[in-house]
Amino acid sequence: MRFTGAVMWRLFLARAVMGLLILGYLLVIIASHSIPLSSALEVPLAVAGWLTLAVLLVHAGLRLRGNGVITRPEMRWSRIPGLAFAAVAGLAFYFAFTGNLSLACPQHATPCVKIDMWRMSGGHYYRQHPYDSEGNDDPGAAWAEISRQEYVAEVGTRLRQAAPFGVGALCLAWALFGSSERYTRD
Repeated sequence: MRFTGAVMWRLFLARAVMGLLILGYLLVIIASHSIPLSSALEVPLAVAGWLTLAVLLVHAGLRLRGNGVITRPEMRWSRIPGLAFAAVAGLAFYFAFTGNLSLACPQHATPCVKIDMWRMSGGHYYRQHPYDSEGNDDPGAAWAEISRQEYVAEVGTRLRQAAPFGVGALCLAWALFGSSERYTRD
């Protein structure tokens, strides 16, 4: 079976991008247990994996179309990146689901991880509960100062609960695009 250099490079590059992203996810998830990170990371953590999946699928559809065959590699070393990716993804899932606060909000709770908003300013940490004591929307609610430990626990929980969506999408991308099959052109 013949593997062309350009096609092999594209396959390697896609796997390298997915590998770097999964390592980034793992580092952010581990850091969120002890370092105060911005709550603005929640959406990128949930969406980045899906965007990567979409880009890779579109790229694969555009670049790998035409004359060619799908072949199985005969080299055993080609499974090593897949095993490494699976190990890092497993660690990311493990750390994403450990050490989190409960999302259950008591009926008349003032702080609630599920709906609160946070911010950092000048080395201080703040939480805003967007509802008044009767449960009505209160966009002008005051920001209450909280400790660094509370901020790390609450924001870290939200970030770690958003991350599995992106990690899962990267796993799907790896399975669809970076599987053990190779594309060659005649």
